[in-house]
Amino acid sequence: MRVRAVWPLALLAASVGCSSSPAPSRSLGPLPQKPGATEAAVDPLAALSPEHRQIAREVERARGLRFRRPFTVTVVSDKKLEAHFDEGKLEPTADACNLDALWAFGILRERPVKWLASLFSSRPPRTENLLGFFVPSSRRIYIRKRVSTDLNVVAHEMAHALLHDHVNVPYAQAHDDEQLAIRSVSEGDATITAALVVAARQGTNPSVALRKASSALSMRDFVGSTDAALAQALPLFREREEVPYQAGTEFAARVVRARGMQGLDEVWANLPRGTFEIFHPDTYVKGIALPRFADSPLPAGCHASFEGRMGELRTRAFLRIRHPRATALEGASGLLVDRYRLLEGCGEEPAFLWQTAWVDEEAASRFEALAKQRFECSEPGCLPGPHTIMRRGSAVVVLRARTDAAVAESALGAIVPSAKQAAPRLGGVKLDPPPEVPQLVESSAGTTCSIAGTGVELVVPKGLLLATGDDSRCAMKSDTREDAITTYVSGVDYDASFLKSLRETIPSSLAGLHAQLHSRERPRVTPLGTGIGMLYELTPPLQLEVVSLPVCGGKRVLTLYLRSTSNEGRSMLEDALSSLRPTSVGLSPACADPVAR
Repeated sequence: MRVRAVWPLALLAASVGCSSSPAPSRSLGPLPQKPGATEAAVDPLAALSPEHRQIAREVERARGLRFRRPFTVTVVSDKKLEAHFDEGKLEPTADACNLDALWAFGILRERPVKWLASLFSSRPPRTENLLGFFVPSSRRIYIRKRVSTDLNVVAHEMAHALLHDHVNVPYAQAHDDEQLAIRSVSEGDATITAALVVAARQGTNPSVALRKASSALSMRDFVGSTDAALAQALPLFREREEVPYQAGTEFAARVVRARGMQGLDEVWANLPRGTFEIFHPDTYVKGIALPRFADSPLPAGCHASFEGRMGELRTRAFLRIRHPRATALEGASGLLVDRYRLLEGCGEEPAFLWQTAWVDEEAASRFEALAKQRFECSEPGCLPGPHTIMRRGSAVVVLRARTDAAVAESALGAIVPSAKQAAPRLGGVKLDPPPEVPQLVESSAGTTCSIAGTGVELVVPKGLLLATGDDSRCAMKSDTREDAITTYVSGVDYDASFLKSLRETIPSSLAGLHAQLHSRERPRVTPLGTGIGMLYELTPPLQLEVVSLPVCGGKRVLTLYLRSTSNEGRSMLEDALSSLRPTSVGLSPACADPVAR
């Protein structure tokens, strides 16, 4: 479907993506300190229930800090969660959802109509992706009733309350890229703390818990993200909502593994300056000095109507319109800081002057080449009209709607290097390598994927990207993330006991996001034999089917999770299911392979 036919939905998607999560606090406080004896005289946890008081003590031990002020934990229904949402909603920065900027950079294909945009942006927020939240101003934690006994959820929100006892989190930043970086530290801090609480209860080694916490979210695209609001949002805003929980958790985990929990205290004393330091924690540790941007002349007849920053996340989105995801991620990597100005009075085409500073000439050259390809083509993802792209060393300037070398030269000269080198953070500690994250690759027609431990393979449907470099055994998704399939192999018998467990666990795991689960069960006939399909009609238009098949003579179970939002997507997933077949090796030898638990 062409974007032109559904562009009002894109405006709705933008408003959904900019409905930020609750977590406001305004000014940076001191480095977290351990409370003194006088603070411990009154127990701030005295009013909590015994169960919540116990969890709070475990959160204190995991984080290495003590609660200073009382807080409340309120278990609410879905309807009441909606009612309380605005109590702590974080207001986005001016450049977070500027529709003119989204249009100028090609992320929105049609020019926004202001009155229609304001109509969509006034819609109530969608909160099915929220399990709970903490409101700093009132010291209240709200938890969905359906997940009120989930230790991880409760500990996560308590970790936010604990942090706000020690740091005035500075969300009030000038640019969304800066605000997003701070949100990432906050969510990473809370996620790591909760993971350590759960690990202590289960007797799990803390280092194992840290590794798991920093990598477990990497598969969220494939099954866990069953949130209708995110499914309908622009890809940029889906990633914007996920970055704090995914990249932020990896950032926090790598800091803690190298420096202990006190490393997070040091991070709060010297916060990341943008998403580039969240995506690349080694860059954060180096403490790279950032260039600054002086004003430079604009093209004749043009005037600046708005100024903002793209940051690495939005630069990825800019490149992703024209290039494969892996290429776009690589092309945006190395961006240190940037500044764009939207220009008016320049003609019919949208105009901007975008100054970018990169970590080195190699990164700048890579971006320059990819940016040129966004303009110098005639495909739907290309930007029409005149343009000027110019590089000098590690700086690149992009001017849209003007062929004006003098303006580009002046803008390059206005990128001023820092006068002094910044000091390393965290004492210059060396971080462990990042966890392996699945890479998504485009497969050619007829590409097969072998599912380890089953002796089975399937053909990757055209339109799905295959994940490599992980143990997910044939996980794949569409470029928009709306349709996905992943597989899981269980080393158990396919029997009544297994089916009973499946019927109980799947609805339980989905209940946190969906108030009413509409499901039905049906036999599933495949080339491997007959299994069972459990189809869940989730918040429209989302549909999730869990298909389980006996393999290895019934001694193992192959489960496929099929997530779709359209008939076209469901058709692709059906193609994958119908392509299941034994490998050339045969079932018996392959089924002797170990199964990861």
